[in-house]
Amino acid sequence: MGKSTQPRVKGNMKPASSSRAAELGGSASPLSFDNLGGFAQFAGNTATLHHSRPSTPSSADEVQVDLEPELVVIVKKVSKRDAVTKIKALEELEAYLKSNQDSIKPILPKWVTMYGKLVLEVDRRVRLAANQVHTLVTANAKKRLAPLLKEFIGPWLLSMYDQSKDICKVGRGSFESVFAQDKRVGVISFCQKDILDYVTDLLLYKTAETLSDARYVSKEDMIAKYARIVSSCLQIISYLIGTLSLEERAKCQSEYNIIVDDTTMWKKFATSSNPLIRKALYSFIKTLLLQWKDMVESRLDVICLSFFPAVFTEKEASTHADMWDSFLLMTKKFPESWIIIGKKKPSLPKLYHFLRSGLNGSPSIAYPSMLALLANLPDEIKNTPKFYEDVFENFWKGLSTEYIDRSNSHIFLNAYAECVVYFAITLSKTEDEQSKQIATKLIQNTFWDIIKNYFFNPRDGAVGEKLDTNGYAIIAKHLVVMASVESVKDCMAAFWSQVDEVLVQVVIDCSSVMSRTPLDMDIFCQKTGNLLQAISGELELNEKFQSIAEFTDDLAKRLLLASLGSSIVHKEKSSGLLILAGQLLSNYTKAIVHAENGVQSARQTLTLMVDGPDASLGPLVSLIISLIVRLEDKQESKGLWDAFVEQLDSLGTDKALRQAKLVVLLLEQVQSEKIAFDYSSPQLDQLIVKYNLDKLNNGDDDIPRIIVENIISLSIVLHSKGLLLSDSTISQSLEGLQHHLMKFNNYQYVQKSNELSEPSAQALLTTLSALNILQKVFKDNNTTDTILGSVSTLSSEVFDVMFVKSLIDVQEEESIRLLDDISKSSSGVWDAVVKNILLKIKDQDKLVEMVHPLFKRVRQSILDVSYTASPSDSVSRVKKLLDSIPNKDAYSLLLGDQKDWCKLSAPFHQYTDDYLALGMSDTYAAISLEPILDDDELMPVAYDLYGLSAYGRFTLFLGELLAIDSGARHKVMGGDHDWIISRLWITAIACEQGLLLPQLCRIWNVRAAQGINAFVDHLNTIFVDWFGSLIAGITDITAWNQRLLDAIKSRMESHEDRLVSFILRLVYADKSLLALSSHLLQRLFQKLIVLCDWQVADLEKWLPLLKVNSDELELPVKVAFLVSIKSELGESSSYIHYQSDLASRLSAAKGLEQFDCEEANLTQFWSLLVLLNASALKTTGFSIPAQRLTYLIQAIRPFILESEHDFSSSHQEARVKAQFGQLLEHLAKSIQDVSGSHWDFFLQCCLAWVACADTTQPEELIVVYHGLSILKALQELGLEVDEIHEVLQEHLPTLGTFLLDLMTKESKVKPAKGRRVYQTLLSDLVLHIPDSTLFSSDAFHDLDVLIASPNEILQKRAYVLLQKYVANTVQDLSVRLEFTETNEEQVNAVIDETVLNRLLNPPDVSSWQNLGMEDQGLYETLGYLLSWMLMFDHFNDITFKLKQEYTSQLKDKEAISFLMPFLCKILSIGQGQSKPFDLSPWGIDEYEILDFEATNDVSYLLLASHVYYRALTLVPSLVRLWWIDCKQRQMTIGVESYTEKHFSQILISNELELVNRPDIKSQLQENDENEFTVKTLKAASEVTATYRVDEQNMQIAIKLPSNFPLRQIDVEGIQKVGVNDKQWRGWMFAVAAVIGSQNGNIVDALTVFKRNVNLHFSGVEDCTICYSIISIQDRSIPTKQCRTCKNKFHSSCLYKWFKSSNSASCPLCRTVF
Repeated sequence: MGKSTQPRVKGNMKPASSSRAAELGGSASPLSFDNLGGFAQFAGNTATLHHSRPSTPSSADEVQVDLEPELVVIVKKVSKRDAVTKIKALEELEAYLKSNQDSIKPILPKWVTMYGKLVLEVDRRVRLAANQVHTLVTANAKKRLAPLLKEFIGPWLLSMYDQSKDICKVGRGSFESVFAQDKRVGVISFCQKDILDYVTDLLLYKTAETLSDARYVSKEDMIAKYARIVSSCLQIISYLIGTLSLEERAKCQSEYNIIVDDTTMWKKFATSSNPLIRKALYSFIKTLLLQWKDMVESRLDVICLSFFPAVFTEKEASTHADMWDSFLLMTKKFPESWIIIGKKKPSLPKLYHFLRSGLNGSPSIAYPSMLALLANLPDEIKNTPKFYEDVFENFWKGLSTEYIDRSNSHIFLNAYAECVVYFAITLSKTEDEQSKQIATKLIQNTFWDIIKNYFFNPRDGAVGEKLDTNGYAIIAKHLVVMASVESVKDCMAAFWSQVDEVLVQVVIDCSSVMSRTPLDMDIFCQKTGNLLQAISGELELNEKFQSIAEFTDDLAKRLLLASLGSSIVHKEKSSGLLILAGQLLSNYTKAIVHAENGVQSARQTLTLMVDGPDASLGPLVSLIISLIVRLEDKQESKGLWDAFVEQLDSLGTDKALRQAKLVVLLLEQVQSEKIAFDYSSPQLDQLIVKYNLDKLNNGDDDIPRIIVENIISLSIVLHSKGLLLSDSTISQSLEGLQHHLMKFNNYQYVQKSNELSEPSAQALLTTLSALNILQKVFKDNNTTDTILGSVSTLSSEVFDVMFVKSLIDVQEEESIRLLDDISKSSSGVWDAVVKNILLKIKDQDKLVEMVHPLFKRVRQSILDVSYTASPSDSVSRVKKLLDSIPNKDAYSLLLGDQKDWCKLSAPFHQYTDDYLALGMSDTYAAISLEPILDDDELMPVAYDLYGLSAYGRFTLFLGELLAIDSGARHKVMGGDHDWIISRLWITAIACEQGLLLPQLCRIWNVRAAQGINAFVDHLNTIFVDWFGSLIAGITDITAWNQRLLDAIKSRMESHEDRLVSFILRLVYADKSLLALSSHLLQRLFQKLIVLCDWQVADLEKWLPLLKVNSDELELPVKVAFLVSIKSELGESSSYIHYQSDLASRLSAAKGLEQFDCEEANLTQFWSLLVLLNASALKTTGFSIPAQRLTYLIQAIRPFILESEHDFSSSHQEARVKAQFGQLLEHLAKSIQDVSGSHWDFFLQCCLAWVACADTTQPEELIVVYHGLSILKALQELGLEVDEIHEVLQEHLPTLGTFLLDLMTKESKVKPAKGRRVYQTLLSDLVLHIPDSTLFSSDAFHDLDVLIASPNEILQKRAYVLLQKYVANTVQDLSVRLEFTETNEEQVNAVIDETVLNRLLNPPDVSSWQNLGMEDQGLYETLGYLLSWMLMFDHFNDITFKLKQEYTSQLKDKEAISFLMPFLCKILSIGQGQSKPFDLSPWGIDEYEILDFEATNDVSYLLLASHVYYRALTLVPSLVRLWWIDCKQRQMTIGVESYTEKHFSQILISNELELVNRPDIKSQLQENDENEFTVKTLKAASEVTATYRVDEQNMQIAIKLPSNFPLRQIDVEGIQKVGVNDKQWRGWMFAVAAVIGSQNGNIVDALTVFKRNVNLHFSGVEDCTICYSIISIQDRSIPTKQCRTCKNKFHSSCLYKWFKSSNSASCPLCRTVF
């Protein structure tokens, strides 16, 4: 029997079938909806249905056939059950319709059906997305909506009242965008019936189960969906009722009746567990009561029976607002509803229970409604016996519920009192005697209970805790209202007596029988005072309360006297009593000041100052001062004041703290009263003087600082108002403040000797106290001249304190915190001074008097080298000062005048012989004739802690200020201060020179180098701005050029042209500034020529001024102009003529004495020599005919090297020789094509100046430098001119010796940037000395020292020379060591001790990654890397034996363990978060040292990488040992990863390429006896070797690991022939050991293997220790034979055996060798 072919479906249900559906749909019997579950909603209308119902979601729908295919697919996706799928599909639909709006029309009918289902979805996102699509559809459909409107108006409104606000917003937005405001009511009216049908179906016929499919929706979601839909439907009905008129509603009266007549609906929704439904129901009832009262009236029996029980049990806070609205409306409009609900059971018990339950919550909503509720109750209920008693009893019990707490008890109390007062007044107005009795009872009992519970502890302690102490305002308000009604007066007579008796008696007794627990008098007095104060406030609002006022005035007087008397009797409770008295005095002043015995009673309370509790002091002082102020009799007032001060002064030292507190309280009270009487007292003055800051600074802790601060600050403020204190008292206080601030500033800002102690925390606290005092004082706007007189000095000190830094060496955390607090507090004081004092001064003279000392003080602090504030700190100070107090004279006060600048800069225009060394790079230093002084002749200069002189501090400050502050830059660079720009720039040039030679510029010392660099940068910025603004006005350069020439000739400054005046000042500068001014002039003129496109004709006009016989300009100025214009005029005939004239005149010189201008003032030939050199072009020298130049050479040749003339000074001799050196260099370039003996003459001059020179002396250094410049020029010319080359080769051996000597001397010279130009030149020349000269010298150690010198050029050149030296040395050593038959000690193969020590002492690079390093650190790093490079150079082309020696020494010293951490730090390998340097773009197998750049970080990284590469190549075994032994896991992993990524593949490729090299491969495979073949597999990093013997193969494979050489190679013996296992393993071990232990390569390993096999088959025995014939230690064969057993051993193996066994016996037979 076969299987059924019917397809199986989920749940074994029958598959969907259209024929079956038709069959069911067409059956005669009606379709039953029983047991359909969620699918009941999808059934169509049948004959059994009475109302039309909207369609609800189905799982699938037919798609319109006329839709686009893509749209069809999207619509099908929308019908899916999955919410995420629906959302995405709706988003796709929206996007599609936006881009294809033509598709909206065909999809509209389909969308109506879809939308009706989608708005009922559980997922909020689906509903939101559906409404977004709906908005798009409706906005574009427009009039096409009309035929379909009734079909989807219901779902549309449902969305407009959705629970989700964003859906409501979208739904309303779409509705309002489609229908104008005036059309909307019409639309609703038009669709009213359809809307009601839709809503009715959902409300009355749908359930949670029928709205959702239980198979796909959880029960919670089903309930939530149903509640949302019911709530929305009720809101829609409310909307219809509120929007449509009664006439319009009447049209659908039957539809409305269907809803409201459904009794089950009222009960069902009123008792629903979902608060959303109940809230909607309450809102619906409220709408009916307001808009359609008749609908309710006829159905009260139905509605009330469901509504009232719901109200009395409603505890959901979210529903209470709507519930109470509907509850109150129902009670007001239909009071009989209370009778209706009481037909079966009385309604009052329900009300009482409701009241006792605290109205079920929401006090802020419920209790304010209570009066309206109770007042509108029907009379039948209110006339019930004991109604009022029961209502208020149960009302009060509501206070005990959990809904009332201290935060909202005032709402409850106000509602309770309001109801009591209302009914008391209402009942008192009736004629009914019983009603009046009830009113009296309400006042005397019920309202009195409020007061009793307020003042005394109620029975229920929890109730007492809930009552707010501020309830006095509520009681007072209602009490006054009640008492103001005439009908109530008779009812309140006994009440007033009760109040009076209780309050006064309690104050007298300080206890009460009415309190169930001990009475807290402080609280009682506070409540009493507050109540009377509140009553007083209420009485002031209305004059009709006069009768009440009389009673309260009398009560206040009696309470005052009672409280004063009780405060003396009951001292422990005096605080509250005095507070009460003070309140009464403030609020009932008129009634109290005339009270009998009032002042006398107050006098008696003064005894409390001595023995009263501390808590009573404040209230006592407040009361006494308030009474003094308010007494009309001034004599009586003065008497009370004197008594108070006398009592205060009488307090002894044992009560000092109490006395201080009383003084503060007194001053505070006087200030708060804002009085203006003169009750000055010497006793009070003495008290104020007694409390000063010295008391605190001495460590007197008896009185807290805050008290002393308050005494001083209040005293000063009160004195500024003319109150209480004398001028001398305040002056002492202000002087004390100033003294403490000044003392602190001296600690903070003045450099101190070690003997001075630093400020203690006590002193810091005192400073902070002084600032706190000033902050309080200066915040008061009403200051007087007394304070203003001290503001200038005080503000200066405060200004300094404001910029406090932790310059004081404090370690304690407290001191650091105090310094921070001091800085912040001083800022507040300064701001207060500026805002409240300085900016309010209108008198300019007074302002100048106060402000100018501030600016002068700041200037003085800048110039004071003992002042610890840096120039940057001074910039901040000045900016703050200028921003705070704009002043027209500010910059004049700060900058000073030209005389001040000259005086400041005078010491810095003196020079020592170091100035001559600057001549190597500075033309003007080389030609300056300024006198050279000895160190002891220099004016003394002091420096601050930053290494700056006073002038340096000032210029650095000004440079930074102008660079960062545009306002200051505009002010200074505006025109009147161009001389400052000149001075600053000249200073910058001097500082640049100092950076070259630190000992040269005395403006600063080495500590300030970083700041000087910043200063120079700032000046560059300033100069560019300033210069750009000036040249912008030059429109005609020819005219401007002429104007400048005329001004120079006439020496007349131009008032119209600032640039001309500026240049003129430089041209005719003071002689002491001439060199620096000329330097600046050259820079300025060169910029002008470049930027202004000067024509040759304009520049030629300058040549007459630059002639030697022109006396308008000084020589340095001529040089400045000449250097600036020569590049433009170089080929012009006028310029050639100018040079020719200089050469001709110079040819007339007969001896060196004519150039000694210091001796005979003979400046002509000196000027000729200088100008001729200055006129030379950089590449071609002179453009003069060769014949004239040859003549010039012949003219100077006889005397240029003469030594007969003694110059007036060695300095001038050096200058002259240096100039002649330059001349010869230029001449060499100019006559390179001319043959003759002059080339030999040039080299003789060079040799004469270089030989035996002491370059530590500046006068010799400059001569040597120019001698070397000649040699450099000749070397370059010799590359093209054979004659020059031949002459050079002749002299080079001799010159080379001297050059090498000069080079080695540099190791003993202090580093200086200015010397580097010489060192660079020397280093370049040394590279060309003959190898024979280098090798014959003993310069290794001197050159080795240079590797560690702080000069990159010397380090690199020294390394190159040492590299040659080492190559020659190890070559010779290898030969000698290899051919030495005796012990190796006879040949010295030891690594140089200096080199080795440097390898073992790497520099500290711990800051490399984070902070960078100083220059010294960089040089040390380079030196260390070069030392390793030099060490590895020892391994190049050496024998195995020597290599083993070097490796052994490095291993013994563990040198690699110093190198590897150093490299890892630089390359960021295994350094935590730092990423290793990426070597991918770089090559590491080669490195050219001469290309190294010290200023480029990458150079260090690449050099370090190359060093590591060489280590892996030359000593891999040592690196591997370090890596294996390394204990830092992070570093181990990092090194392995980095090596494998960047190095291993290169090394593996090198090994394989070496094997494949034709010469190497042929050498390996050459084997006379048997065939030996080698193959490489690059992909597998493997080498195989096959030895064929007797037609059989012996084969091994060497596998290189991926992280080679960190991990050992794998050697596999694939096949062996004719050898036992021990021998085979020995050979494999030997192959691995060659590479792993002996730093060999694969070729070495294969060679060892081949030799082992060859010797084995040749009959040579293997060593019985290592089982190898070839020793892996020294490549020897076994030669040491035992005399007994005849076995042979390797010498190295025996040595190792003897050493390890501590015996010299044979390993096999134990016979002693």
